[in-house]
Formats: sequence, structure tokens, C-alpha cells
Amino acid sequence: MPDSAEMARSRARGPVLWLVRHAQSVWNEVGLVQGQRPAPGLTTAGISQARVLAHALADSGATVVLSSDLRRAVETAKPIANRLGVVTRTDHRLRERNFGSLEGGPSSALVPSVTGYDAGAVVDLEARAPGGESLADVYARVSGWLAEVRATPPAVVFVAVTHGGLLRVARACLAGAALETMRLPPTPNGALWRVELQSGEVHEVSLPTA
Repeated sequence: MPDSAEMARSRARGPVLWLVRHAQSVWNEVGLVQGQRPAPGLTTAGISQARVLAHALADSGATVVLSSDLRRAVETAKPIANRLGVVTRTDHRLRERNFGSLEGGPSSALVPSVTGYDAGAVVDLEARAPGGESLADVYARVSGWLAEVRATPPAVVFVAVTHGGLLRVARACLAGAALETMRLPPTPNGALWRVELQSGEVHEVSLPTA
């Protein structure tokens, strides 16, 4: 858990955003494409991960907890919000990338010709599943949301609970880099980052195993 002194230093440097990938879901466990399907909730391990996140963020000074409106994110956000004594607000812009007709099928279907990235490197910004979103679509969605967060007064500290695909793209937005030049590494369930919004610096926070 980040110590209170580090939390205080973070707040002194300017507005802070805490980014969270939702905890393990049932479909993560069995290897299905989730995308924007609302159904899959958390596994028992995922519920434990959400509790670890709530403990880690207890001294973050966060005043707003935002979540994707998909069930697996909301179930992760709820214990965090409860620990902080605030209400979870959902925002559809924090949803996972839409994978269209592939949703509900095996994750092995997410090949580079569909995802637009290969071994973490972007190969096609416009690649998409039938009926789904491209990386360029997700970049436009998340960059608009981040612009609003950056315009918020520094006293407002956000926790945002979202998804692996969106987080990969968000990190490109925060770096101010062209998406096609960015690496898009895997993002584990229950991962936590502290973002200093003035500089765009992103720091991964180590958490104990749930």
C-alpha cells in the first residue's frame, strides 16, 4: 500500500488520477472475449482483489470514484467507494473496447487483424471486429474523457475503474504520444496506477497478492 507521505507528495504536485483495471471476472477466468458485454461479474479471486484495491486507496485522498458501467467494473469500484465514503459514478466512456460479434467467444479470436496490435506494438489503427471499435475509436473516446478530468480543479482526486483495453490506450493519451508509436502491454486484473495529470507521468503501484 502506498504510504501516507507519498500520497501527500502526490497531491502537492498537482491533480492526481488513480487508474484501476477491474478485478478478475468470470469470463477472464474462462478465456472469453468480454468487450462491452454487461454480464460477467467477479470471481471469488476478483472479489478479494477488489478488497485489496480498496485498502490500497484508503489514504489516496480520492473524492470521486468513477467506473465503467459494466458489471465487472462496478463490482470492483463498489468496495473502493465504500472505503472512501463516496458514491460510485458510472461513465460509459470508461467501457472496454467494443469487440462486436466476437464478444462471448474465445479470447483466441483476438488476433492482430482484429485488435490492431501485435506483441504490444500497434500495426493497424483502424482494425476492428465486425460491429466493433478500432484503436482510433477508443483513442477518441478516452482522450475526450481525460480532457475533462484534466480540466477539473486539483482538489478533486479521481479513482477511475475501467478495463485493460481502454487503459492501454489511455496511457498513450497521457503520454501525449501518437498511438501508433506506443507499446500496448498486457494489463493484469486489479492493477493500479497513479497518474500525475500535470506531467502525464504514470506510476504503477505494487499491491499484495489477493
